[in-house]
Amino acid sequence: TRWASKQTGLENSGAAYIGYDFGNGVKKHIRQLHLRQGGAITSVKVQQSDGGSLWREVATLTLQADNNTYLHDLPPSQTARFWRLLANGNTGAGPSAWSVYEIEMMELVQ
Repeated sequence: TRWASKQTGLENSGAAYIGYDFGNGVKKHIRQLHLRQGGAITSVKVQQSDGGSLWREVATLTLQADNNTYLHDLPPSQTARFWRLLANGNTGAGPSAWSVYEIEMMELVQ
């Protein structure tokens, strides 16, 4: 199974996103992402929010469109309830949707 955006082709950039709401009263400090994606997305903005409407950018990641799983380290940031990946760059290859087969958001515990 996979998640797929409703946007296709170049329409993905700046519109398609996948994220997670950790729940009322729960804030996480995400420091690593495991991501396996399909489609032609070459870049994503990692963003966080406390209320789900105003987003702060944490990092911009370069992605490989090769259907492999990659680990991405994130810089220190604030804790937040909502985290998402917003499509930022697209090769424009074909009319396909952005597909995410696996995503894992991790805190680093010391």
